[in-house]
Amino acid sequence: MATSLFYHALASCVQKLYGTAMGDAHIIEGLQALAVPLLSLRPNPDTATQHLAAAIQEIQESVAMFRQYRPVLARTSNRVIIVGTGLFLAMQCAGYHSIACVFIDVDEETAAAIMLTDGKSARHCRLSSERVEKLHNIATVKYLKIPGILTYEMDGLSSDVKRRETSPSGGTYTSWMPSRFKR
Repeated sequence: MATSLFYHALASCVQKLYGTAMGDAHIIEGLQALAVPLLSLRPNPDTATQHLAAAIQEIQESVAMFRQYRPVLARTSNRVIIVGTGLFLAMQCAGYHSIACVFIDVDEETAAAIMLTDGKSARHCRLSSERVEKLHNIATVKYLKIPGILTYEMDGLSSDVKRRETSPSGGTYTSWMPSRFKR
């Protein structure tokens, strides 16, 4: 309880120093009500996901281009980030003073389970080459460069290895692997 009060007091002081109402242009309007001072949150030192410099740079470019469009998730009791450490680090490196955050009241074990599930689930996704190409064609009408998507990756899509696979639910989908990763 005392720790929670300390972090709320710290957040209040930081908000008075930096403010959030005027400096939230980097957060989409629908999330601005969730803005908290960036320095009032703490990244979890035990997060399983390691964020490489290239990933942080891609996130920075995405926020610069599209603004923050999803909140980070943090524990209410200690303000430690559960989901969104990469976004937090990117926004900190870019010099932002506020970040949209949803607080949840969970214990350490539940927070650890959420972190593991969130970090691991994305690695089990497969990309459909047809859908990636379609989305890329739609997006590049307005945006010449999309953070995290390199032109040579899209150019090489047609020469990538495509294979039909069966999902655990029994459906089929086409997955792709860039040819530079073929064995």
